[in-house]
Amino acid sequence: MEDQEKKKKKKKSKEEEPEIIQAEFKYLPKQILLEMIHERLKEEDCNAGAIFDCLESPYWPNVKFALEAICDAVP
Repeated sequence: MEDQEKKKKKKKSKEEEPEIIQAEFKYLPKQILLEMIHERLKEEDCNAGAIFDCLESPYWPNVKFALEAICDAVP
């Protein structure tokens, strides 16, 4: 009888867990990218400026997203 109760509890706990949609977590959030760019530009070797190239990446959806993040992060 205890085994049946344990199985029921396991089923209930599995049913209560929300489904994880992996597509939502495929890309880094924009706020994290902004912080990364901003912190990188603070470094001494970026004192004279920075060049952004190869804007295609598996970490963000498209080039437009990367350009917006750069524009928002650059002081």
